[in-house]
Amino acid sequence: MANIVIDQTDLQDLKVTLLKFQDGGKKVIRLATNEVLKGVRTDSVKYIDAKVTLKPTIIRKHFSLNNMTVANLSASIDCRGDPLPLIHYGATSVIKGVKVKILAKGTRDLIKHAFIAKMSSGHRGVFWRTTRRAGTRPKRFPIGKRTKVPSPERRSGEQIGKRETTFQLPIHELYGPRVPDIFDDNDIMDLVLIGASLRFQKRLDYHTNRLIDSAR
Repeated sequence: MANIVIDQTDLQDLKVTLLKFQDGGKKVIRLATNEVLKGVRTDSVKYIDAKVTLKPTIIRKHFSLNNMTVANLSASIDCRGDPLPLIHYGATSVIKGVKVKILAKGTRDLIKHAFIAKMSSGHRGVFWRTTRRAGTRPKRFPIGKRTKVPSPERRSGEQIGKRETTFQLPIHELYGPRVPDIFDDNDIMDLVLIGASLRFQKRLDYHTNRLIDSAR
């Protein structure tokens, strides 16, 4: 007759092993999930970069990771942001205005009468001068007190008596699509989700095997 004897040492080793699996299971999920989040951000930036002409460094700033922790077993990736200045979409000055290219595989579009300017703050952007409505008159500023930004349709300065002045119509900056709107595109979202699923399974297997090895 075969006898199986389990002494106290064996039981203690078994308890230690079970505790490793009990605590390690949550750790495995946490490590795999947080690594997947980083991969999702990397994939998202890559696919958006392939879709539009934005630089990857600009796209990446719109993503934030909320990692899973020991105290909070939930995680998420957020994509937020306002419309981006049009200057970031390959804007270049031409005689008739400014040409921009939104889609990476698209054509360059001309925005007539727009211009690229640098503000006193150092910010460069694509601007458009407000059209003067009939019956109104633009504000008049003495030369030297207001930087002149030439209008493509009229002179920026006129001679009134012996005093040179500059007529300034209000200008406003032009903006392009938001990163969250591009990210929400079905084609991009499908690719990101497929990649996340495959990556999660690989990272889960990897950390599970490490847990098993450490429990031996």
